[in-house]
Amino acid sequence: MAPRRGAGDTVPVEPELPDTEYALILQRAAADAGVDMADETIADLAQGKYTRLSGSGLRKLGKIVDILQRDEIDANAEDEQAQKLGHWLAAVNPESVRVYRTATTDATAFEPVTLTDGAERFYLGSFLGNDENLAALSLPPAVEAELAEKRTACAKLGIENGGQLERFTREHFEYSTFDPSGPIGEQPVEIQWLARNEPEAYEVLKTNAISGNTCVLRHLKTSPDPVIRGLKNIATYTQYTYYTNWLPGLIKHDTDPTILPTDRKGLETAHTLLLEELDDQLQKGTIDATTHELLKEQISSRFESDVDFDAALDSLRLIRELSLGIEIHASSPDTPEHTETERRAIAELNDTLQMRLGNQYAYNKLLFDVAHGDAEGMIKILRLIPAFIAAAWGLEHVPIKEVAQAAKIMGAGDDLLMEGGTIAAQLAKGVTWETIKRRFLPIGTTVLAALGMGYSVDTVAETSWHLAGGLFALSTIAVSGVTQLLNGRSYAQSYVALAHEGKIAGHKGILTTEDQETLHGKIAEISQNDEQADLIAEISPVIKGLLDDKELSPRKLRKTLALIEQMVRDNQIEHIGNAGNIPTHERYHEAYRELLATNPAYKPIIGALMVMPFIGAAAGPWLLTSPAYYVPSGAGESVSGYVGAKVNQRSFKNRWRKWVEQQP
Repeated sequence: MAPRRGAGDTVPVEPELPDTEYALILQRAAADAGVDMADETIADLAQGKYTRLSGSGLRKLGKIVDILQRDEIDANAEDEQAQKLGHWLAAVNPESVRVYRTATTDATAFEPVTLTDGAERFYLGSFLGNDENLAALSLPPAVEAELAEKRTACAKLGIENGGQLERFTREHFEYSTFDPSGPIGEQPVEIQWLARNEPEAYEVLKTNAISGNTCVLRHLKTSPDPVIRGLKNIATYTQYTYYTNWLPGLIKHDTDPTILPTDRKGLETAHTLLLEELDDQLQKGTIDATTHELLKEQISSRFESDVDFDAALDSLRLIRELSLGIEIHASSPDTPEHTETERRAIAELNDTLQMRLGNQYAYNKLLFDVAHGDAEGMIKILRLIPAFIAAAWGLEHVPIKEVAQAAKIMGAGDDLLMEGGTIAAQLAKGVTWETIKRRFLPIGTTVLAALGMGYSVDTVAETSWHLAGGLFALSTIAVSGVTQLLNGRSYAQSYVALAHEGKIAGHKGILTTEDQETLHGKIAEISQNDEQADLIAEISPVIKGLLDDKELSPRKLRKTLALIEQMVRDNQIEHIGNAGNIPTHERYHEAYRELLATNPAYKPIIGALMVMPFIGAAAGPWLLTSPAYYVPSGAGESVSGYVGAKVNQRSFKNRWRKWVEQQP
């Protein structure tokens, strides 16, 4: 299929399709390539416009084109395999064709397929097929049903053809062969556990090995991007960015998280506002009709994906089942098929392994992969340290004393960048500016205090280098320390909101689902009716806290409180008094537990913040002798967090092995 080009363009843009359809293809390709590209840019590309692309934009486009070309190759290979299958079926009796079992595994949908008519075999491989090419084949119902089941399972993970399936298994799983007939101490730790606790299951493995089969242990290596996106969507849009209150129940006990109708309503409101904003831009003439339609399609497609929590839960359940398992493969083409009894025995073995070890492994791995992104953000900040060192050096040599003193504050540069990154991340998650503004006062006050301490270092050094070193260290960590405290407070408030909505085990919740719908309906009415009487009323602090977490403006909050009080008087909702109050120690304990579980850098950062003033005081005479030392020493907590995250990453297998060894 020829690429589409504009006049004078040298960058290939893929096939001739309707602009809206092509925009969605580009959007999916950008996600597959891990490229962050604005909707407006994708809309331009869908129309063959790339004159506004910068160097980085062209590099991103190159990655997208690579994905499009790869998908085209995969689709062609799928069609070719369908043609080969058709020729083979024409040469045999289709009614005698069945699947030839060359492996027994709990991941049947992801295993290559071999067909046989009893005399000859046809290696179908990872072929999935589609409605078009399967309709032209005369497959027996049993084979067609198995392929349909295979396609359904793969679709949950965003896999559309055999090429994608092969890459998926190669990129996301690691396979290790083992010989169960050998010494137990040489087996993988999971197999050692089986030998200790399930000797009958272990004997099944030994029997297969003796029969000439190959035993393979499968581990999830990295969680697929669609699974992580779904996981984050549920946490962000329904659980106030918490994971530990619902993910263990889903993975270990198959208990769905509590998702309320009001959780979707927030996304629906945001989606509607975005579409209305696009309509305004169209009316003002800032965008043309084609671009308007393309942007609407992209926004709506992303919205449908974000609110499809059922699909996200299905993908999480599927990856849980695939995360750890034992497969028995034929060691040669002549190895006979497994009998139904043998397959059932392997299935029971995998069920035991899944319940006792696999669910925990899946939970650990999913949480680990979610948290791993934090270290990548830190390394981007650490890459700027040379620029801060150069700035500090330049300021130090300015002949004006007041300007030269500013070199000391460059040590806090990484903290300011981190706070900026925190704000950007929260805005990306849909947090409103009303909530963000609450950080400005404490952060702004701390920045001023840090500036004052930084400018005072030289004066204090005239009295004591050690005191000056401690003061300098304190000035460089002040913003970071307050940021961590604000993060803790934010998570504590989120915990209260979760408890109020019945999303925390042991807390019933202060409002039923119907009550919450009524409440949010009234809030929507207030947002449309500014003439509502401004009645101030005392009401349960629990409900007030819930409304605070719903990010209402103070004016609308007062009106809402008054409305709720009136609803209570009219018996429209139940007055619950203080029954839902959450003790302060509980909310902060759970908040920091969540932070520690989902951010491996958090503990080393806190540890560094606690010791850096003492290190600064001890090293003062050396620390303050050169601008080259200001920034690296001031970034100590960032470096500690990054190193801690990397150590956590590399020690995952060792921690898992120790956990399995401790299991009875």
